[in-house]
Amino acid sequence: MTSFIGHSLYNLGIRKSGANTASIIGSSSPALTALVAWATISETLNVIQSVGIGIVTLGIALLSREKFIHKRK
Repeated sequence: MTSFIGHSLYNLGIRKSGANTASIIGSSSPALTALVAWATISETLNVIQSVGIGIVTLGIALLSREKFIHKRK
């Protein structure tokens, strides 16, 4: 039942925000999960994981900036 509610809310969110925004948020999920694990249970991150989190975060920031610039024009 919980899974059904989650999927239903996700689909409603895609309709409201658009596919591009939903994919940006979806791609940030693994990076955010790793950061929460590091902060809450002191999970260790190796260099490759840290670089991966940085790349994902940078990509999200660039995509968000691009969307903001297109809205201003």
